[in-house]
Amino acid sequence: MSDSFSGLQAILGTDKKNPMFAVYRDEQKRELHVYYGFELLEVVPDDKTSPRFKLMVAQLYNAGIKGITLVEVFRVDPKFMRRWGRALKSGDPETLVKALQGRGPRKLTPEIKAYIKRRFPILYEENPHNYSSRLRKEVYDIFNVRITGEGLRLHFHELKAQHQGRTGAHDAQDEQEPLTSCESDDPPPPQSPPTDDAPDEQSAHDAPDGTGKAEQPSAKKGAPAV
Repeated sequence: MSDSFSGLQAILGTDKKNPMFAVYRDEQKRELHVYYGFELLEVVPDDKTSPRFKLMVAQLYNAGIKGITLVEVFRVDPKFMRRWGRALKSGDPETLVKALQGRGPRKLTPEIKAYIKRRFPILYEENPHNYSSRLRKEVYDIFNVRITGEGLRLHFHELKAQHQGRTGAHDAQDEQEPLTSCESDDPPPPQSPPTDDAPDEQSAHDAPDGTGKAEQPSAKKGAPAV
């Protein structure tokens, strides 16, 4: 692939399975020169977003060149490449235009985005494993628009982050307990050591006779009663 021809760099050469097609790149002009044998077949923009670029890849794919080779050389998605090839084979101009220009039901309208945003948290909470297929089915039933999971991947990623952020904040709030005086970071005030003059709490407040008066201490053992 390092060969050059008239200042062009060869990026796709011929072999036993591809005896006729060769593609050269003009880096200065950002163009691709497609040769059929020794004849220049076409010059297309070296731009993966160009419909002419996609049509060239579709023609090479339909010509029988290995898909893996085309993916490595032109850095295209194999799924899209097959779609371009099938659209070209179909002979339907409308299908071909939609495939090459990327137009179709994958585009999200504001109404569809609003519906998805409203339904996502509900379906995700019910079952986080099949919310995508259920939501796409609902969109098709309501809006008659088919949307692929790939087309919603980034949208789902944002909605999931928002949803998890909200539920995480609620969970953190629920886990917080009111801080009591025992849980304070300040150390408890020092306790004064008990003295012999301090009345016993039990005797001061809970007198057996219910009067609230403390019982007088009895005389020392062995002393005569007065």
